[in-house]
Amino acid sequence: MYRKTGYTGSKQKSDLLANESVRKPLYKPVHVEHALKVVLDGINALRAKFSELEPRFDLYVQHIMATNALKPKIEEKKKMVDKWKIEYDELLMAASTESSDYSLLMELEKLIIEESIRLVEMEDEYETKYDFEENTRKIKKKIAEGKEPLASLEEYDFKAIFCNMLIHDNNDFCLVINTNNKKLECEDFENLFVSPPLLKGKTRYKKKRVDIVSSWEIFVV
Repeated sequence: MYRKTGYTGSKQKSDLLANESVRKPLYKPVHVEHALKVVLDGINALRAKFSELEPRFDLYVQHIMATNALKPKIEEKKKMVDKWKIEYDELLMAASTESSDYSLLMELEKLIIEESIRLVEMEDEYETKYDFEENTRKIKKKIAEGKEPLASLEEYDFKAIFCNMLIHDNNDFCLVINTNNKKLECEDFENLFVSPPLLKGKTRYKKKRVDIVSSWEIFVV
């Protein structure tokens, strides 16, 4: 759970609510029950409206994937390796017994092996850190478990949908859906508001003398 604490230039700063030493004294504490009520309302709204929200959700994921720097590098590396393999086969069929031809074959074979290993490493890195396709499938499956409103979050794994909650102030919350395997850092939250939210809503939290109406938004990263 993160709280936005101010600006440095155009960048937003966030700190972990659990870290009491850096929590800003001007903020009143946010009750856990209040925060969980926001999460509950967010999940219920998402479950109820996801059939109409899904196309926009898919567009957000496609945009995130398109701006991922590693994916195009993998595709380019595949093309290069495939091209070298074709050249190797053609050269092997046409090669004479000349030592120069043999040396060229050995150099090309070495290059193919080295770059193929690097390609596997890049693919492993992508699957470990990102793997948008599989994560998106899991998130959608969790959301689609039902449209009926949940009465509580007991026995419901809401973290399978929302990875983080960002708090602007005591009455303004952001719920974050992370579509990749990468653990989000502060700089990821600084870029959170580049795209419009997937969904907006309000939550009323009432207990004893506390009666608060909070706004919340759901963002996809």
